[in-house]
Amino acid sequence: MNISFHWPFRWPIRIDRSSVGKIVYGLPDPAKFTKAFNAQKAFLPNAKGMPPVDWTKWKDVIDEYESRVLVWYIHPVDEQINNKHGSVNPAYPLMFTLCALIDLLAQYAYDLDWHSPKHYQRFVRDKLPEFNATLTSPIEYTREDRNGGWQQSKLKTRAQVFYAGFRCSLLHHGDLASFCGMTALQPDAAGTPTLLKVIPNAGTSLDGKHSYDLHVVDPTTLKNRVIGIFRQYCNELRANPNSALAKSYRRKFEQDYGVKI
Repeated sequence: MNISFHWPFRWPIRIDRSSVGKIVYGLPDPAKFTKAFNAQKAFLPNAKGMPPVDWTKWKDVIDEYESRVLVWYIHPVDEQINNKHGSVNPAYPLMFTLCALIDLLAQYAYDLDWHSPKHYQRFVRDKLPEFNATLTSPIEYTREDRNGGWQQSKLKTRAQVFYAGFRCSLLHHGDLASFCGMTALQPDAAGTPTLLKVIPNAGTSLDGKHSYDLHVVDPTTLKNRVIGIFRQYCNELRANPNSALAKSYRRKFEQDYGVKI
């Protein structure tokens, strides 16, 4: 059976479900092509001269994986604070990167092969309690349907707001949705960093019929929280190499890097 349809984009997407069975491709022959982030490239000796990771030592594997993820996702953004162009504000690339990192963490946390909007939002609800709430007033918006018309939808939870307004807007449209914002936020009375501030009825639709609350996130606070979540995950892996979480990690790691550990 062949299925053709249009997503909100202009070009057609075609799904072919006529094949029998499932074809699984291994990593390409390094002599022909080397994947940028396979084990041979991603886990070479580092700049300090440390030897390649010993895949037979569980703790070393997790230590190296934790280090490499932080180097890939966090260190480059931190370095933008003081680079050759002088002091800059890294808020935009930081938020962009954190949205992508959350995607990676959700896949490892829930044993996924690929991105899942449902599980991305689940991760946000589970790990960032500020986003585990239903909106007092749903945010109504329109999006282009498969026929080129406009379909009205509603965001009903804060997790949906984060997914649609931060993650999807940044990664697909290069900007935040109008109901989202990012800036440094004042800590609470106890000195605890503030992750999210909701400003009621901050904006109104052009036709004046709809209003929305503005959801403002502090990128630095989000970074610290996400790093903490990732480090906790790595600590749980180290603590029990035979847990269900570790088994899931082994499967996902082999899928991503071609190394059975």
